Amino acid sequence: MYKKLLVPLDGSTLGANALDPAEDIAKRHDAELILIHVVPYTPIYSEERIGEFSQPDKSEIAVAEKFLSKRAEDLKTKGIKASWVALGGELPAQEIIEYARKNSVDLIVMTTHGRSGFSHFWLGSVTEKVMRNASEFASIFVLRCKGE
Repeated sequence: MYKKLLVPLDGSTLGANALDPAEDIAKRHDAELILIHVVPYTPIYSEERIGEFSQPDKSEIAVAEKFLSKRAEDLKTKGIKASWVALGGELPAQEIIEYARKNSVDLIVMTTHGRSGFSHFWLGSVTEKVMRNASEFASIFVLRCKGE
């Protein structure tokens, strides 16, 4: 049923909670498991450049690449087809959605803090944005986890 699974990771313990279920699904369906990390662009706060973003430092991308390649190698040693991609972007949820759409992803496996109220309003939710906008072309499996 599933051929390509996408697991967005941000380097946190919370995000890593999506790996075990994704691994199980990938094994059952002999699917490719794609790990993705989006390094967010940093907003620029100055009178001249309001609303602009600066791209992430190359070292931030390098850290993400090292993290993802290690995780992918671990999956490969377990017999799972695994690949990874590190991207930069102003809106991580949008980058995840676009990658999934362009690469014919069947299932996105993510975690959420399960926040509500003011903290949810203030912090927003990458998971919620992905759920709302990617569900038209991919299934989404969300795990509610307590974490960092």
